[in-house]
Order: sequence, then C-alpha cells, then structure tokens
Amino acid sequence: MGVEPIVETGTQTLPGPGLDHEEWRFAAVLRDEGGVEHRLAAGFQVRRATRPGGGPLVAHGCDWATCVPGQPAYRAFTWCDDGGVELTRQEAADGWDPRIGEAVREACAGGRPILPARLLPGPARVAAGRTGLDFGGVAELRAAGDYGCRVVLRGDGDEWELTARPLKPAVAASGAELVTRLAVEATWRRPEHPPVPLTGIALYRHGPAPARDGHARIAVHLDNGWDVVAADGGLLLVSPDGTRAGSPVTLVPGESWISTTTLHAYPVVWRIEAPGAGLSLRVTACFPEQERQAAVGLGALFDAAVTADGELGGEPVHGAGWLEIQPDHRITDFEGHVERLRDITHAEVVRLYPDEPDPDAIATLAGLSPAGSWPVEAVAGPLHRALVAPVRHLADAMGKGWRSYAALAAMEMQGVDSRHYRALAALVELMHTASLMVDDVEDNAPTRRGRPAVHTVFGQATAINTGTHTYLVFDQVARHLLPGDPDRRLRLYQAYLDGMRRNHAGQALDIAGHHDVMELAVATGDAAAVLERVRTTHRLKTGGMVRGVGEFGAILGGARGELLDAVSAYFEAVGLAYQITDDVADLRAVLVADGRPGARVAKLPGEDIREGKVTYPLAHAVARLPRDRLREVWEIVRAGGADPVAAAEVARAVDRCGATGASLADARTAVDQAWRPLQALLPVNHHTVMIRALGLYAASRHLDE
Repeated sequence: MGVEPIVETGTQTLPGPGLDHEEWRFAAVLRDEGGVEHRLAAGFQVRRATRPGGGPLVAHGCDWATCVPGQPAYRAFTWCDDGGVELTRQEAADGWDPRIGEAVREACAGGRPILPARLLPGPARVAAGRTGLDFGGVAELRAAGDYGCRVVLRGDGDEWELTARPLKPAVAASGAELVTRLAVEATWRRPEHPPVPLTGIALYRHGPAPARDGHARIAVHLDNGWDVVAADGGLLLVSPDGTRAGSPVTLVPGESWISTTTLHAYPVVWRIEAPGAGLSLRVTACFPEQERQAAVGLGALFDAAVTADGELGGEPVHGAGWLEIQPDHRITDFEGHVERLRDITHAEVVRLYPDEPDPDAIATLAGLSPAGSWPVEAVAGPLHRALVAPVRHLADAMGKGWRSYAALAAMEMQGVDSRHYRALAALVELMHTASLMVDDVEDNAPTRRGRPAVHTVFGQATAINTGTHTYLVFDQVARHLLPGDPDRRLRLYQAYLDGMRRNHAGQALDIAGHHDVMELAVATGDAAAVLERVRTTHRLKTGGMVRGVGEFGAILGGARGELLDAVSAYFEAVGLAYQITDDVADLRAVLVADGRPGARVAKLPGEDIREGKVTYPLAHAVARLPRDRLREVWEIVRAGGADPVAAAEVARAVDRCGATGASLADARTAVDQAWRPLQALLPVNHHTVMIRALGLYAASRHLDE
C-alpha cells in the first residue's frame, strides 16, 4: 500500500464531561429483504457555554435522517431542549448581523426553537460513563458489549431500532473514538405497515463536536473491506483486519449545489487523493437535497449519502458512505448573505435570455408561436441584439439580489419547498432590471451598477422598447411555473398587474415631483401634506414592486385571504422602509454598491438635493428647521443644480435637525407594525426569521457604514 501501519489501535479514554462540545454520530448503510438500499444517519450533541451573566449553560440536541438513494427523498428530524433554544439566542448576539440577531432572539422568545427543530418531549439524559443516552425519548443510544450499541430513533410515527456489533476495533482519530465498521441489524416500524427488517454496516464516532466555523468530512465503506475516513486534517484507512494506517490527503471539491433554504453552497462531488496510500476516489452525493438544520444553535449541516468509485493500491474499488459538510454558520452581513443567490438567479436569467441567439428561446421571448409559421432563423440574430443584449448588459451586473431572495422566502416561510420555482428569482430580477432601464431614460442617468446605462449604449428607443418588453416575460415564466394550474396563474397575473399599476403610478408622481406641496409646507410650516405625498410615492413606486415580489411567492406557496393580505402589507412596508433609508443614505453620503459583489464606491452627499428632489428627510425637516433656515434650504433644492459644497451643507442641515432620525423611526415603525399581524400567521422557521431580518435591514441599512 505504500504506507506504514500506525501502531496505535484499540480504543482511547472516552471523552469526559469537561469537553465544551461533545458529539455522538452513527451512520448506516442498510438493505431490506427486497434489496432496496436505505441510508440512516443520527447524531447526539451536548454543548456547554457560559451565560452572559455568568453560570453554566448546557444544551442538548439530536438529529436523524433517512433516505433511499434511488428515490431523492430526504426525511430529517431535529430536536433540542430548552438549553438549545437559549444557546441559539445567545449565539445570535455573537458576531451575527445585528438584524438577523434581533430576528432570532424575537423568534425564540418564550423558549420556541426555530423550525424544523422541535423541543424534546422529555429531558435529555447522559449516563455517567457516557455509554447511555436518552434524549427525550425520541432518540436513544446504549452501549452493548465491546463497542457495540443499540440505537432507537422515533419521529412522526416512524421508529427505527438498530443493534450494531463492531467488526473492527475502535481507533483514536482527531481526539475522538471511532469504530469504522459495525454489523447492523435493524427494524423499521411505521403505523399500519408491517415491520421491515434490514441488515447492513455502520460507522460510529464519539468525541469533540467539529468546529462551527466550517469543515468537511467523508467516510466510505469500500467493497473490498477497507474503510476510508478523510478530512482536512488527514486520511485514516482501516484494513479489513482492523489495522489502521494514515497518510496525507488532498480533498478536492467539485461542482456545488446551492440550497435555497440557507443559501449555502455545498460541493456535492469530491475527489480524495492520497498518492502515498495509493488511494484515488471520486465521491458523489446520491442527490443534492440532503441539508438539515443543526441540532443545537444556528446553522445547517449537509449530511449526505454518497457513493464512491476509484482505486486503492492499483485495484478498482467501489463504496458507499457519507459526506458531512458543516459550513461556516455565522451570517455577519445580511446583504452579503442574500447575494449568494446570484448564481441561481443569473443561471435562470441566462435560460430565458441566452448568450447566443438560440432560435427556440428567441421564438418564446418574441411570441413567435407556433414557430413553424414564423421565419425565426431569419430574425433570431436581430432580435437577440435588440431584445436580449440590452437586458443582459444590465442583468449581468446584477443588484443586491434581496428581491429575488424575498420572493423565494415568501414561499419557504409557509413551509413550501421553493426548489422547483427557481425561475421566480429570475422573474423578479428581470422586473427590476426593466424598471431600471426605463427609469434611467426618464432620469437621463449616465450609469447604472457601475457600467454605462443601457440607453447610453443601445440608444433611448431600444432601452424603452426592450425595458417594456422585459416586463412581458412575466407571462412566459408564469406559464412555466404553473402549467396546469390556471387558478393560481390567474391570481399571479392579478398580483403582477396590480403591482405594475402601482409602480408606474409611483413613477408618475416621482417624475411630476413634489414642489407644489413643499412650497405650501414651507409657507405654513405644516409638513403633513408633503410627508403624505412622499410616503405615498415611495409606497407606490418601491413598496408596490416589493409587495408584488412577496405576493408572487405567497401565491405560489398557496397563501390566500388573511395570510396573503398580511404578506402584501409587510412587503409593501419593507419597500417603503428601503426607499426611506435610500433617501437617508443620499444625505449621509454612504458607500454604495457599484454592481460588483462586495465592491463599494464613494457617493457625494446630497445628490438628490442637486437634482431638486423632495425626499422623505427633507419633508421631515419642515417641522424641525427654523423658518428662515428652511426657506434657505428650500431655495437651494428648488433651484436644482447646486454645487457640491452647497448640497453638502444642505444635507448636513437636514441631518442635524433630526429629520433623518425621524425618517428612520418612521421606516422602523412601518416595518414593525406590518410584521406583527404576519408573524401571528406564520410558523417560526428559518425563512420567517430571515424575512423579519429583511425588514430590519430595509429600515436600518447603511447605518453601520
């Protein structure tokens, strides 16, 4: 084999209670009497921390999942105790984006875990010798003989009972006790079904829980009797007779799958390369959708059934096992987190607006159906240049992506899987792109997202025509998403057209401006009318678009009546808050994104002032600036074209008089008031938390820059 055996075999002292984090993992490859393969993985965790005020905090959690590799259906169960909920709230205050931290603490108020995690129905008990676990009656692990064990798992009427005996001795690996191969006899019981007997092999590990800042570990049973355990720290090989050998190893990740639930990207194909051991394996997840929530605290885990093919010692080998990926769970920046959806969104945009003039795609975009009656080949090139290239010019730069994320989250927060509706992410991005193309013509804006505006490259006529045409891709996507559901498709159309009317009405008010009501406000000192005008414009133009985004996801998720109304009101409030904080950002000259992920460009204070716009903070300044100073400020704004020094001075005056603080308070109030009715109608899951954080982000973005 080219490697020397490691003398240390046998076992090690069991980890004691002094460990901060302790974990037991059990994973099995099983077959029933009909030869159908089942995979099962289970874990138990004890985590210890210190409460902010002092004193120990002990949290217990367990999880287990089953799948049939030939049928991509993954059933997962996650449980924790009161300590687990408290630790989740505590973790949210430790380096997380403050908006997410606040949303988590709010969601876990009253001792509620974040779904799909559930509270253990009884106490968690760990035997003094660490050889017996009973986590609330839903998961048990008992020692049986020399490193054998009995495992019982229960959930939603299912019960698995497994008895395992070691086929190889335990070994020490990375501070943990590891038995790489056990023989398993199992029984699967379900209501109204006869018990299903199964047999197979398993792996057992007990030791320190892996670090929460990211790791990958692969364990494979090879069909020649060897076992492989590979991680960043090295490779462990255990021969058929139990001899342990080690070797340096390289883990090479391949193609990734992006979870629309957590937005983590998980490599689902890996290569294990250990030339010194003569080992080369390609490891592939049986299917990608094998993510589950962490048992204790925040975060998620990719715990996937895998197959393996390659060579060991020059001989071909095959195997089955597990891939465990714990991503860095901490979300330090909400905006950066939702930008992870870019790849999914962009891929869907490219499917609709391809790189090359594909005749089928062009025919669909242009409504040339049936294709046989149109000379598609003759016009595919020109239409690609006129309808596709301008859209891709702007869409390829892509914005922050939170609108696309919000549309999918509006489904997921109802407990509906959004993976089959990814085209919705592209639809939302394309709607936003279309509005920007037309807005830039109306505003004569020279740049957008760090590149020349569409009309400066392709001409105003093309920008207007293409932007208007892009709005119509909604019909194409709606038919794709709901081919056999005309009722929901009609409801989508109604929501879309309502949103378009609101958006264009808001744009009309924005173009007309608010000088008339501002003049009256300056003359009387009464800000009520101008505040209402600006607020209504923001609700229509930005709030109306965001409201539609939420309604799309909600309708696809099946929402009706009170729930749909609450979703509509909340997302509209998010759009209003976003536009208010955009007005504040203009005054404070924050750094803004230029269209490249992570990039920021400087912004001069008071660009809206130089353009003569009446913004939300300026409306609030009416009641806060001395009358003489208010008239001076308004004269500068009304005239337009102020030099940078004068505009900056006006911006400082509006900011310092308390108008920006009042604006931000209004943004937060709008979000909070709309959230409470929606919160009462939703389960407390990952996306409920993130949608709440979206509102908090919209009401407070830029404040940390």
